[in-house]
Amino acid sequence: GSGQIEALLAAARAGEPQARRIVDRAGRIFALGLANLVNIFDPELIILSGEQMQFDHLYAEAVIDEMRKSIVQVDKPPPEVVIHKWGHLMWARGAAAYALDRISDLALAELGDG
Repeated sequence: GSGQIEALLAAARAGEPQARRIVDRAGRIFALGLANLVNIFDPELIILSGEQMQFDHLYAEAVIDEMRKSIVQVDKPPPEVVIHKWGHLMWARGAAAYALDRISDLALAELGDG
């Protein structure tokens, strides 16, 4: 459970080598997973959220840098990564609000072109 994760993180922060290796490996796997999502879907924005976001090891700057190294697109900047320690429902509301905002912008742009 989360108690074990907290204990592992505490040991890693204290410099315990095996804990450090486990946490680093988890970070690399997480970064690769994010990079794969970016390579497939090409999003402009990634929102990392939910109860798990209290575990800061998985979204440290190092992980985001690692993700950027594994993205194949070279013609445009990497997506913005935003971290929210929201509850599970909150991210869906945020994503919906963001999508509606983008749709309004596109609709207004089309009206302007017409």
